[in-house]
This record gives sequence, structure tokens and C-alpha cells, in this order.
Amino acid sequence: MWVYILLLVCVINIIFTNKDDRKVSNPSICFSLLWTFIVWLSSLRWLSLHKTADREYFLICIGTIFFVVGSQLSKLFRDKNFVTQTNYENEYNFRYRLLCILAIGCILFYFPDFVKSIIAMLSGVSLNDVRSSVQESEYSTGLANLIPNYIILPVAIALEPLAIIDFWFGKRNKPFIGLVLVLVMVRALGDGGRTPVFNMVLYFIVANIILNQIKKKEEPKNLEIKEEIKAAKDKKMFKKISVAGVALLGVLTFMRAANTIFRKLYFYFAMSPVLFSRWNEYMEPAHYRGYGLVSFNGIFYFFDYIRKNFFGSDYVESIIEAYNAVALTDSQWMKIAPTTTANAYVSCFWFFYTDGGVIGVILLSLLYGFVMGRCYDRMKKKKDICTLALFLLLYQGVFFSFIRFPFAKAYYVIAIVIVLYVAFEKTMRRRNNDRAFD
Repeated sequence: MWVYILLLVCVINIIFTNKDDRKVSNPSICFSLLWTFIVWLSSLRWLSLHKTADREYFLICIGTIFFVVGSQLSKLFRDKNFVTQTNYENEYNFRYRLLCILAIGCILFYFPDFVKSIIAMLSGVSLNDVRSSVQESEYSTGLANLIPNYIILPVAIALEPLAIIDFWFGKRNKPFIGLVLVLVMVRALGDGGRTPVFNMVLYFIVANIILNQIKKKEEPKNLEIKEEIKAAKDKKMFKKISVAGVALLGVLTFMRAANTIFRKLYFYFAMSPVLFSRWNEYMEPAHYRGYGLVSFNGIFYFFDYIRKNFFGSDYVESIIEAYNAVALTDSQWMKIAPTTTANAYVSCFWFFYTDGGVIGVILLSLLYGFVMGRCYDRMKKKKDICTLALFLLLYQGVFFSFIRFPFAKAYYVIAIVIVLYVAFEKTMRRRNNDRAFD
């Protein structure tokens, strides 16, 4: 029943979406299709996957519906500007030298773990064992916690969409893109995770879809696309790199789970409703409600963390309670099948429900859909490289909504700040294309 409801939501969403926007690059299309797929897989209950309670399926359907509603409502403000228009507009240019320095710094930070991982694998240790050992280890307090979690990781995450935007819309700066690719491989092999590679493939495909949308409507004036790169050449390159990226993901998956690839892939997408149900059962006896502090803990906790560690004051009790609730979903493993445990994949809806129950799921899903709808329209309208990079980062959060709500993590919020205020040099120019000035 729940799958059919979500299928109906997808169909209605597509009907009420403009023809040009009926693509997976549209957050509402992506979100509704994704959760229909996840609920379908979960309902099959292959490999003895535990049953998900009807209440959680109901919450997922309600959340998906209101995300779509919020996205559709954002169209009412498509031509509205909440900032007073001027005769000038922003023009963005990559700070290539700074970005290359940041990429080198991240590579140097992750390189020791990369070397250890390579040595371990040459000694017969599987990549899956490498990943398990990383998950069991924790950084200590102080600088050992500040540097990796609040500096290195956010920078590494921000560099991924920036490199893809430079490839499709920028000058294709080879040193910068090359360093980011090296960083992605060092991270992937250093801790056994596939997320950096998956992110790059996702960004690459979505950015290409956006590029084709823009080219179909009009030749963009404010995008620094090389004129000599023709559509046919781009298409051929897109196919080659996409195949290479998917192949790399396959290799990494095989290295981590040679004999259980299907099992891991199935649980990867099907277990989220089960963990959503288990963690609701776990939290209910405490009757806890975060009222926004759980879903947006990445914002609240980060500022409280700075205040605590730099000014010596105590954590705000409500913020640290929300942080502990979020951290528990990562550190504590729940059974999803008779012989299988998992962590983290509680879905964005768990964050919404923990914050405000059913009303929290409705309001926060509505808000999330509205914001993503606005960002999508703003990206299509402005077409500058900063807005495009920001959209890719936000889109990644939508795609991985079956894991968590991204704003619950400080590194994601800091990565957004880096894209907005660090990655680009901003100048102003007249809207009639007069010379830009600083």
C-alpha cells in the first residue's frame, strides 16, 4: 500500500512539474523517486530484513508528500526577489591557488592513513576490515578533534562539487581538478569509504544534466565555459568519465565485499526504514523532543563547540542533549536482520520526528522541500558558478536523505560556508555587462 501511495505522489509531482524540470536534477523528483525505491526495497524484506512498522511507513509517506508540496509551493515565489534589485550583479571566479593549497593540505592529512591502508591490503587485509577499524576508532578531544572534523573534513567535502563545477562550467584548471581527484582516492582507500567517489560521480552526472538544461534554453552569458569544447566532445567525455566513475565504485565495492555485494547493496538502500523504526522505539521511552536542535544540530552545536572550547564556558544542556542523540545513531549499532547490524541510516525523517513528532515531520519536510525548490529555481536563474556549486552540495544532502538530515552535521554546514565565502573571488559588474570592478 505504501509503495502505491508514493508512486501516486511521484506521478502527481511529475504532472505538476514543468516539462523542462522533469529530471532527476530537480530535488523534488529525486526525493520522491528515491523514497519510492527505498520503501519498495524495504517492503520486499529480502535477506531476512526485519519488518518496518506501519507507523514509520506512514511518516515516510507524509514526509515525502510535504517535501513535494513545499517544492511545488516554492514555484509561487519563482519570480519573487527578497533582496532589492540593483544595477549590479555578482561575478565569481575560482580562487585556484587557495583551493589547491587546501587540497594539498587535506591530502597530507589523510596520506598517513592511506599508506597504512595500502600496507594492510598488501598484507592480505580487506578494504572492509580497514573500514571497520576506522569506524571503531575515535579522535580525541582538543585539536585532534577540531582539525579533522571542523577543518579538514569540511574542506574535503566542499572541494568535491567545486572541482566538478570547474570541469563543466569553469576553466578546467588541471592542477586543481587533479589534486581533488587525488584527494578523493586517498580518502577512499585510506578509510575504506566509498562516499567521496560516489559524491564525485553524483556531482558529475547532475552537473551535466544542469549544463544541458541551460544550453537547451539559451547560451549562458555568465558561465566561463570554453568555447572550443563542443557538445559532441562533451557528450563523449561524459560517457567515458561516467563509466570510469561507476567502474571505480564497483571496484571499491568488490574490494570491501567480494562475496556479499548484493547483500550489502540491498541493505544499503533498504535498511533505512527499519533503522528509523528501531530508533523511534529506542527514543520513545524518554519522550524526547528536540524542537529543531536535532535536525539543525550542525549549526547549533558548532557555535556552542566554539564557545565552549575557546571561551571556557559549559555546553548549553539542550544542545548537547541533541548532539548526543545524533551521535548515538552513529555509534550504536542496531539489528536490521537476524545476523546483521547497522548504524547511521536512520533517514532525515527520524531527525524531523525526534524534533517534533508527526508535526515535526510535516513542517520540516515542508520547509526542506520549499528551500530546495527555491535553490533549484535560483540556480537555474542565476547560473553563476557559486550558486551551482552550492546547489550540488545541497542536492547531495537530498540524495543521501535516507542516511540522515545533512544539517545535523557540523562538517556539512561548514562546507557550505566554504563554498559561499572562501572558494570564490567575488566582483561586481553592471547588468549591461560593463567592466567588472572589485
